[in-house]
Amino acid sequence: MSRAARRLAALGLGLALATAVGWAPAARWLRPALPAVDREAVQELLESRAQAPPDKAGAPAPAAAQPPAAATRRPEARELYLPEEVAATIFSVHATAQVYDPWCYHAHKPGLDVVVPWEEHPAGQWRFCTNAQGLREDDELSDGPWDLRILVTGDSHTEGFCDNRDSFANLLEAALRRRSGRPVDVVNAGDGAYSFHNYLGVLEKHLDLRPDVFAMCFYAGNDFVEVLPPHAWFARTALPRETEEQVAQRKLANRISGSAFVQVTRSLTWFRDHPELEQTALAAALDLCERAQAICLREGIELVVLCLPDPMAVDRQSHAELFERLERELELDSAALATNTRLGRELLARLAARGVRTLDLTAAFASGAGPYFWRKDLHLSVAGHAAVAAALEPLFADGARGLRR
Repeated sequence: MSRAARRLAALGLGLALATAVGWAPAARWLRPALPAVDREAVQELLESRAQAPPDKAGAPAPAAAQPPAAATRRPEARELYLPEEVAATIFSVHATAQVYDPWCYHAHKPGLDVVVPWEEHPAGQWRFCTNAQGLREDDELSDGPWDLRILVTGDSHTEGFCDNRDSFANLLEAALRRRSGRPVDVVNAGDGAYSFHNYLGVLEKHLDLRPDVFAMCFYAGNDFVEVLPPHAWFARTALPRETEEQVAQRKLANRISGSAFVQVTRSLTWFRDHPELEQTALAAALDLCERAQAICLREGIELVVLCLPDPMAVDRQSHAELFERLERELELDSAALATNTRLGRELLARLAARGVRTLDLTAAFASGAGPYFWRKDLHLSVAGHAAVAAALEPLFADGARGLRR
């Protein structure tokens, strides 16, 4: 292993940290395996809370009942606040490159700069860099003035397994600047293992940036299954325990491809085995998006929600042998294979009905000129980021619908 690889392994970067529902990581030297004891710890935590007498930190209030801005500038005052010990268990943050964050539950450490060997990358490597605010940006943020500032959040696909300049957020910024000749800032606040609870925290944390647009890019491949553990905590419910058969299938899926399990098949098999939780996940995601919408309306920010599809839905040709094996050995029928896509589209439809601007990014990959996701670990590739940025440019070409400034 090269010096750079040993250095990265020593840092134990937890990009796209495996959440507590319980799965193996994609790139072992990037993300050390999540031990079984952590899955058990989360299960016991949720069961203990579900059985305990209610207290003032019970189920969250509806979005409309959220307190005004002045009352939410202390993260501890948030309805969805998690103390460090609870956040560390639910989100399984065991990486030296991540720190506890009272708004988002975990975030990148600031000032990181690590060379990541990556054979598929045109340069054979990419750099994992964060600025002084722990954002995936090469430069420090400035106050502008900006004609348009977009705050983007999402999970590890959004933050990028690539150089910062090649993430779709930064590609979009460059394209909008070229198109308009005016000052535009697109801030990449994506982070590994983020889901809907974290996205809301990003918005609340960064209101001081005064964005014109808050772009929430959820990943259909695992965000709906990942919303369940924190939702269960706040709702005081427990998640189903795995049967012996499900444990065996999880181990099989990880032997075939831990990356595919994290990125796609964990969600497909989970909701196939627990269809009753589909509506729970959708309702939880919708509630968190509505909370973000309420804050955006209050602060004069436009909310835009984007759905990034999983590679089994849009990049099959590039990974055909792997996907065909997974379908066969995990016994995934057409109904199961459609789950992630269906959940993503249903959430977008419900949000659109509430006046939120939405975009399904499936069409961004229609040319079939992939691989849009790295073969190594199924994260969005450089080509995938470029495709997403190209799809987003027309959406923001005329700026936000209702600019505050």
